[in-house]
Amino acid sequence: MKKMARALILVIVCVMMTAPGAEIQAKTKKISLVLNGRKQRTVTIPNSDKKSGMKIKVSKKSVVKVKRIKKSKKIRFTAKKKGTAKVTVCWKNKKRKKKTSVYLVKVSEKQNKATKKTLTAKENAMRVFRKQNEYRTAAGVGKLEWSDELYDFLIYRMNKSGYDEHKNLNADTRDYFGLYAVYKRLLFAENMLTSGSDSPTEVMRRWTKSKGHKRNYLDADHKCGAIAKVGTMWFAIFWDGEKSDFANWRDYKLKMYSVKRFDTSTNSFLQNCRIAYYDVTDKKNRFSTTIGETKYKNIVLEVGKTYRFYETATDGNYQKANPVSVTVEENSSGEIILSN
Repeated sequence: MKKMARALILVIVCVMMTAPGAEIQAKTKKISLVLNGRKQRTVTIPNSDKKSGMKIKVSKKSVVKVKRIKKSKKIRFTAKKKGTAKVTVCWKNKKRKKKTSVYLVKVSEKQNKATKKTLTAKENAMRVFRKQNEYRTAAGVGKLEWSDELYDFLIYRMNKSGYDEHKNLNADTRDYFGLYAVYKRLLFAENMLTSGSDSPTEVMRRWTKSKGHKRNYLDADHKCGAIAKVGTMWFAIFWDGEKSDFANWRDYKLKMYSVKRFDTSTNSFLQNCRIAYYDVTDKKNRFSTTIGETKYKNIVLEVGKTYRFYETATDGNYQKANPVSVTVEENSSGEIILSN
């Protein structure tokens, strides 16, 4: 008797599950919304009939708003405030069977995943610089070192002179570095480009199309540099010396001197004289200069150091000058005279 009763109950349950209009329960689905990020999400109700009705029940209407999109199979969830709500959607499929979907909606204030970082102008310029080094490596040339100081100089120059086709490069160098430009004999190479693109590949493609620009960035003598962008202008700068040449350039104490050559036999200052000098602590590293028609030559020396000056040659009409040693002082006259 008990066995018959159990069998009868099982048959009734099966009939109810397969009967027309029976409701089929779906698994609970999770939806995440963000108040300061993705506030909305649209979900398609599978196998639903566009013409049939749809009932939506929200446990906490203050947390999320749910609405069916007119004449479609889709519903839209819109976050209202932080919290969790249960959303039940009932509808009939094309076979007129009742179906139910349940959504557990969680609304948070912040993104769970970190948003993609926006690069600064300098960071993007460094990306182009790295791409430039890839081109140098492919050509068998050593990589350039990035210099923050040269980057700052490029920004200064671009804002001051703009796209000047290199005309003001030397003047801007002197204005920016002051006496240090003369002391270190700064002479840069430079590439220029106008492009709104921030793509390293595109910038380098444009520079590579120009033989002059390509020759510049592949020059094996270059050791350090920088790249910068202002507006739609891209500038690249190259220096044949070391990156360390600019590490503490503002800390140098420098003084400008006028070098003159006086001839005692004629009691006059001479022109077209070739003069050489060196730091007495570094005799191997020597510099030379020529006194021209002005009868003097301006040079820049470092305060506190002692330099040795001598005349390298004469035209035979006068006696060679005697060597002179000078210790540079901030309050000195700023004049060095060699005489015979």
